[in-house]
Amino acid sequence: MSEVLQMPSNESPRERVAAEVRAHLARARLNGSRLATALGQSQTYWSRRLTGRVAFDVDDLSQIADLIGVEPSDFFATSNERSLRPRGEGGGSVTLPRLDLNQRPSD
Repeated sequence: MSEVLQMPSNESPRERVAAEVRAHLARARLNGSRLATALGQSQTYWSRRLTGRVAFDVDDLSQIADLIGVEPSDFFATSNERSLRPRGEGGGSVTLPRLDLNQRPSD
C-alpha cells in the first residue's frame, strides 16, 4: 500500500476552511442549495463562503457543524497539514521561540 504525499498548499486559510466545509458537506450529501434551504440563508450567501470569496464566521461554522453532526473544529486543517504550508520569506519555515510561562516554579 502506498502513502499519499500531501503537497504544500498555496491557498489562504479562508480557502482551506471553505475546502474542508465542502468536503464535509459532500460526505453528508449536501450541496449549497440544500444547505441554504436547511439553514435559512440565500444560496448566494453560502456560495460566497463555500468558494472562499467570503470568510465563514463562527456562527456559520457552528450552524453547519450542528446540521451535519461534526465539531466546528473539524473544518480546520490538522497540525500536519499546517506544517506543510510554506511560511516565511522565500517559503522557508519560521521558528518561533518557545515561551516558558513558568519561569519561577514553586514546589
